[in-house]
Amino acid sequence: MMNEKAQKQKQKKTQERILLFLFGLSIVIMTWVANDTLEASSAADTQMEKVEMDVQS
Repeated sequence: MMNEKAQKQKQKKTQERILLFLFGLSIVIMTWVANDTLEASSAADTQMEKVEMDVQS
């Protein structure tokens, strides 16, 4: 009985660690995607400014 209880506690702790790892990984991925999107947006804005300056010239 005690062995089963210890095994269940160990399994629960392992599941918690896996969930925390996946949560952390999802935050890293979301940050990476957001950063990439912002960089692309900034590059597009810079390109538009160059085009507008060329048109005005």
